[in-house]
Formats: sequence, structure tokens, C-alpha cells
Amino acid sequence: MTQEVKESTTRATWSGKWAFILAAAASAVGLGNLWRFPYLAAKYGGGMFLLTYLVLVLTFGVSLLLLETALGRKTRLSVIGAYIWGTDNNDSLFDAVGTSSGDAGWIVVSTSITVIMIWILQRRLKWQKDSESLHLPNR
Repeated sequence: MTQEVKESTTRATWSGKWAFILAAAASAVGLGNLWRFPYLAAKYGGGMFLLTYLVLVLTFGVSLLLLETALGRKTRLSVIGAYIWGTDNNDSLFDAVGTSSGDAGWIVVSTSITVIMIWILQRRLKWQKDSESLHLPNR
């Protein structure tokens, strides 16, 4: 992006500090985290899991939020634009942060899918074992 184009376009800004904090919190926390998760943790005695969850959210979540905010403030671009700006300017810090954040997202998603597939396979094998012991025909 050239300097002339950058100066002629105006970017929207937050109306205040609290507007940004509430928007960031709303985008990071879904309604499932607010309603269903604490209910299920209390119902099934997951207090230790809840404590671990809160520690991880406060450490990793807040640090990643601050990192992305700092990148956006430094470059005055979107997240993708900031990483592209860093690679275009041969900035190794931006390149490392962009690559590691992409890798972290891929690892989280692939791990979640693997766990779900293991649960499905486990239930299928349990169902198959139960149907064989009852002499039920396979579907």
C-alpha cells in the first residue's frame, strides 16, 4: 500500500477503552462458555477442570489478545495485513509470530478433530461388542 493511499483513507476507531475491551471479550468468549460450560462443570463436579480452564484462559488468552492488539497498533492494519507487512519488510519477529500463530491454530483444530474421531471409534466398537454379545444383527 502506498503512502498516498494510506493517508487518504480513514480508519474507524473505537469510541472508548471500554468499547474495545467489551468487543474483544465478546469475540473471545462464546455464549456456550458463559451458559453451558459452568452449568455442566458444576453438575458433574468439574471444579478442578474449571480452575485449570480459568488459569489457561487468563495466561494464554490474555497474552495472545495483547499480542494481536500490539501488532495492530504498530502496523495500523488487520491481523493478516500486519503479518504480510512483516514479511514484506523482512521483519523476523512478525514472520515468527505469524507462522507460530498459524501453526498453533492448526494444532488445536487437528487435535480436537482427532479426539472426536477417537470418541466416535470408541463408541462404535463398544456398540459392536454389545451387539455381538446380544446376538443382534449388524447394521
